[in-house]
Amino acid sequence: MKTRYWIALALCLSTTPVAGREPQAEPSFSEAILPILTKRCASCHEGNGKKGGVDVSSYELVIGKAGLVVPGSPEKSKLYTSVSGAAPKMPKGNGGALAKAEVDAIAAWIKAGAKNPPPTRAGLASADEALKAGKDGSKPVVLLFGDATPKTKQFIALISDPSLDPSFTSVAYAAVAYEKDGEEAKKYKVTSAPTLLVLDPRSEAPKELKKLTSGAPAGVKSAIASAVKTLSAK
Repeated sequence: MKTRYWIALALCLSTTPVAGREPQAEPSFSEAILPILTKRCASCHEGNGKKGGVDVSSYELVIGKAGLVVPGSPEKSKLYTSVSGAAPKMPKGNGGALAKAEVDAIAAWIKAGAKNPPPTRAGLASADEALKAGKDGSKPVVLLFGDATPKTKQFIALISDPSLDPSFTSVAYAAVAYEKDGEEAKKYKVTSAPTLLVLDPRSEAPKELKKLTSGAPAGVKSAIASAVKTLSAK
């Protein structure tokens, strides 16, 4: 039973070795819906020139407009009903109706609750891979030790903040399943989860530059910027 638990946790925390973001199980407004609205609707429904009092340039504005979105009910949501059916009312102009895939995406997002969850940050598959990538590219290494508690989920949401995207392109990142008295926890002197370590990987024994167990995106950004400066120093 314990083995199954750790396999599930590893799948949750460890992601494909691609920098950037991992797809969400539930649709996200910023990733699935905003690109459609920006491309097909913003010319008439954005800023001072918005028509019908409808501005679709942000999640808050879309959700805040009465009747535009009724979470869980596409058929009651003007955002969906105006672009669906045999003769959709929107969008007007020469662009024509939305593609079926776009209409289906809007329906799926509303049906799922019309949320805008932060996507989980993707990283390398293990601490060892991150250390190797850091040495090869002279990048700081960032390791997130996490478990299945709500506190870890909150921390994952914190480091998924879009403002940290540029910072994470400058590091080698991996998520690690935390186990008390486990080998990796002992190796990196981690005693609780969540813990975010920023390491200098250049020596045989990686040097800890910063350890964070709470805070805000600004603190993570500052720690990464400081580490990048340390590694770039002659």
